[in-house]
Amino acid sequence: MGSTPNGVRRLARFALSHRLARNPSRSLVDVAVEAGYADQPHMTREWRELCGYTPGQWREAELSLVQDPDA
Repeated sequence: MGSTPNGVRRLARFALSHRLARNPSRSLVDVAVEAGYADQPHMTREWRELCGYTPGQWREAELSLVQDPDA
């Protein structure tokens, strides 16, 4: 598949944290813990390396486009 087991695990953890971060009522600390990161700074480093944004930056840009947060 062209990826190491650690690479697959890293991408899976990122994908889970991305899904969880879409919920603005969930804290990024809780997202990091639930997604399996050691702590929030670890998650932030991974996000920056994988997509170029921190989770907070992504959330601010992405969720500012949502007009009805309850939808």
